Amino acid sequence: MTTKTAQLPGDVGALSLSDYIHQLLNEFHPQAELVQERLSWHVQHLLKFGRNTYDPLQYNAVVADINHPFLINAGPGSGKTTVMALRALYIIGILRQNGGAPDAVVALTFSRRAQQHMEQTLDGLCVRVAHNHTFDGLWHRMANDFNRLQDKPAIRILGQEEVKDFLSSQIQQEMELWRQHGRCQFDPKADVWKDLLDTISELLCHHLQQGFVKHTKVGVYSMQQVWEQAPAQREIMATFLSDSRIKYELGSSQLALSTRDVDIVVKKAIKALVHSLQEGDAIVWELLGHATRIWHIATQQLSCNEEPALKAASRIFGYWSSRQAWLLDEFQDVAHAQYRLLYALTCNASSGRLCQRVTIVGDGDQAIYDWRGADVRLFEKQFEQDYTAVQRLAMITNYRSTPSIVAHSNALIAYNYQHPARGTCAPKALQAAPGTIDNRDVQFVRYSSKEAQGQHILACVKWWHEYGVWHDRAGVQRGPGVPYSQIRILARARWQLLHLRGVLSRGGLKPHVVLAGDNALLEDAEEADPQIPSSGVAGNSSDKLVLSSVHAVKGLECVVCFVVGLDTKAWRYLPSASSGVDLQQTRESRNVAYVAMTRAERVLYLSHVGPAEAANSFFLEAMLPGNIVANI
Repeated sequence: MTTKTAQLPGDVGALSLSDYIHQLLNEFHPQAELVQERLSWHVQHLLKFGRNTYDPLQYNAVVADINHPFLINAGPGSGKTTVMALRALYIIGILRQNGGAPDAVVALTFSRRAQQHMEQTLDGLCVRVAHNHTFDGLWHRMANDFNRLQDKPAIRILGQEEVKDFLSSQIQQEMELWRQHGRCQFDPKADVWKDLLDTISELLCHHLQQGFVKHTKVGVYSMQQVWEQAPAQREIMATFLSDSRIKYELGSSQLALSTRDVDIVVKKAIKALVHSLQEGDAIVWELLGHATRIWHIATQQLSCNEEPALKAASRIFGYWSSRQAWLLDEFQDVAHAQYRLLYALTCNASSGRLCQRVTIVGDGDQAIYDWRGADVRLFEKQFEQDYTAVQRLAMITNYRSTPSIVAHSNALIAYNYQHPARGTCAPKALQAAPGTIDNRDVQFVRYSSKEAQGQHILACVKWWHEYGVWHDRAGVQRGPGVPYSQIRILARARWQLLHLRGVLSRGGLKPHVVLAGDNALLEDAEEADPQIPSSGVAGNSSDKLVLSSVHAVKGLECVVCFVVGLDTKAWRYLPSASSGVDLQQTRESRNVAYVAMTRAERVLYLSHVGPAEAANSFFLEAMLPGNIVANI
């Protein structure tokens, strides 16, 4: 893309794209209109590159007026990361023309993967966004700068996996004492116990993060402070113990633990975690607390008598709040504490006026992080209330999936728009890209047992890996043989995959179960090119068969996708108006199913184990007239 030559408007002659953009952004142009015209032309050219069709919605998303807040509602597979990168390029070009500094633009994403995608796109155009961070990355930089300006050491971060392992170890120790005293029976070396321990510690991590984010406020910036607040402590425990997945796990493990026993074990584990943190340590989700504290000190919401801290906070907050443009990705996953801080940072420190050059990108239908404290209403409603003259645009073309997969996904998510919580929102009604070959390969399967499920999926995976033929996005036939890395098996919760993993392993495959937050394996698997036949070795470092929860694959895609376990036990909230279940929770669970379905590029299997009445209603909602359920 960076070497293609094109005749450009005006008198610049024939230049490579990278040379032209480099010239445009680094030389002074007296005619601002010409700069904008040439940037717009180039954006259009880039969006057309390598495609049979051109998407005017993507173009409009990139070149919308930069001086007004902008909300982009981007459906799955609509190319939002590319659009964000090109909009960053467009904004940089216009700001440079008006004397803007190279570090005037801040781009924030939720995942390291999205950040790298944007970085690579801009690198290909010889353009740099000086501040291209993840949200946690920005909070970390602010916290480290705060320490550095006071001659204090950098913060040592404990990642979610480290926290999970610590909690798992603490629970293991406590349960071992109970076993020795005859209070419970289990085999600490058994895979069942290890899997149960992993599940409980992972879910406990989620609840702790949610509790922390929920209670971050003036004077509360760390896990220690949250723990010391009795109401917050009780709420975290109540939420954890009410989780039906925990109850299901404890029941199936035959540990016969009472909720009081679980309460004691878990509280001890949390207390040990909190007390293990040394000065200068921070759990990854505490970085938000560090950044919030800097904001509160700088704006005198928190009294501080230390002169170095006051100066450092004022300098850091003043720098970030004077940036001229912000691009914020995955905004549907923002929590209230994050939103308040971002809103404060977009209030210009020198003028005291709200920065209007704010672009947010998100999709309410992909909001699946309520457990982390996220509130989709901040994206769908609050942003337009707090910022003036907000522009809106919906990107509705899915370039990832076939028309059949898009149609079934639309059928499912349409049910989320049938209750009052959505107000006047209307479904986006995504459409597949024109010219996409449709093999109509969406299959609904009902298994009589877990063993039947495992054997059928084993046979399907082997067949697709050996003989599978499919058409890529350009309509070119690929195969035979789909790489293992392009076959994904997804479930609502990790425990649903454990029996399946055993069946696949006994069948000669080497499946890898991935936890949410364990991105190393996923990123390694992404390196395999889906258009190049694999070696056929399932354990190959670049060709792994991945089994994971839906949350772990957000933003990824695959040629063949199995969504398993669509039954009433696993999908925690059932959409029944008479059941008394929170409709917001029902909506998020349906979003999880929607995200799972829209990972599929060419082939999608939806399944559950048990009789027809055991099927989750999401399984039925995704069906279209003429669909047949295969009973195996």
